[in-house]
Amino acid sequence: MRYTSMLVPLLCVTAAPTSATAQARIEALEPDASSFRVERLASFIAEPADTGMELLPGDLLTGSASGTALELNCPAGSNNSYRLEGPFRMLIDAPREGVCHVNLLGGGVDVLAESGTSVTAGGVEMGSVTTQYAVRLEGSGAAATPKLIVYDGAVVVSTVQGRKLPLGAGLALRLDRAGPTSEPQAVAPEEYRRSAAIYSRLDIAKASKAGAQISDSTAVMNQFTTLHAEVLKNPADTAKRAELARYQIQYKINNEALYNLRRVDLTTEQKLQRYDIDPATLQRGLTQANRDLYIARVRPDAFKAAAVSTTDTDLELIAAGKVDEALKSLLARAEAGTATSRDYYALSKAYLELKDVRLSAAYGERALKLNAEDGKLSEAEQREQREVLARIRG
Repeated sequence: MRYTSMLVPLLCVTAAPTSATAQARIEALEPDASSFRVERLASFIAEPADTGMELLPGDLLTGSASGTALELNCPAGSNNSYRLEGPFRMLIDAPREGVCHVNLLGGGVDVLAESGTSVTAGGVEMGSVTTQYAVRLEGSGAAATPKLIVYDGAVVVSTVQGRKLPLGAGLALRLDRAGPTSEPQAVAPEEYRRSAAIYSRLDIAKASKAGAQISDSTAVMNQFTTLHAEVLKNPADTAKRAELARYQIQYKINNEALYNLRRVDLTTEQKLQRYDIDPATLQRGLTQANRDLYIARVRPDAFKAAAVSTTDTDLELIAAGKVDEALKSLLARAEAGTATSRDYYALSKAYLELKDVRLSAAYGERALKLNAEDGKLSEAEQREQREVLARIRG
């Protein structure tokens, strides 16, 4: 049965979504779709989950079998990766102030983030920016409590009393709604290995889909696991990140390689070549959104040349009803840190078209604030943006 005594209180604190905008997308799974199901909020009908499937707020994702793994990106199209090991149950929730939010109802999730993330597990909310961490639910049903494991960066825990408790890299902490139930402990060796194995299974699934030749899958799996474990233990070690990235490029999973390279600021062609990474080979294997990020971070001069009148083009796409197409480039520039006030103005218009007033307001406010610095908005655009914000607020 879908609604359990644990699920009801978690759902009642979240407003219903105002549109059918995809919140998350399944990027990879292993071994196949038969082990995973999605129960749609709109219909309460379960259907097989598969790569490319988009998930809406309120959808329930389940994995029934041990030894399976699934990866989704949330928000859809972003570089924030949520990696789940079966068996698990996860509810896709409405975003919190523009940040993807999920409820882990059973099992565990590993998160690799380049922007904000938010996870609730056992009634405890955890949030982060640009981190690698894992959350495991220990116990079952309403008695389940989360264990938070931070590999890179920091994660902030929000308690029911309103306290904010940060946990840094290399530490693990058991929690309940009131806060920690133990002192922080060093991450145990088995946790590094467990997360590394989840990453590796999904790396191989994506490599196979990309057409990489894998003659000995066990040997490749073992090598990926070793490299991932070393990075998780030493997240700031440039050489270890670069070694993992080279192996990922070898097996045609360049988007994952780019994540590791950015985490240690290997963002120029000279730096990449110093670690025997060919920039052209890296770029060829990227998705379009990540290729934009690559150019912005690794070749900023080329990015600036390519970006001339880009916002006008995106605004034209929005006016023509091609919002998803416009969002790809607009969000890529926002993630790269190169967005102007007009880009945020365009993002506000895009999400207004999608009837997501919360995100529209957030990007609109950002547009007006940034315009005070860069002056990119015309008087008419500033006036329009203020009128939109006034209507949204009420």
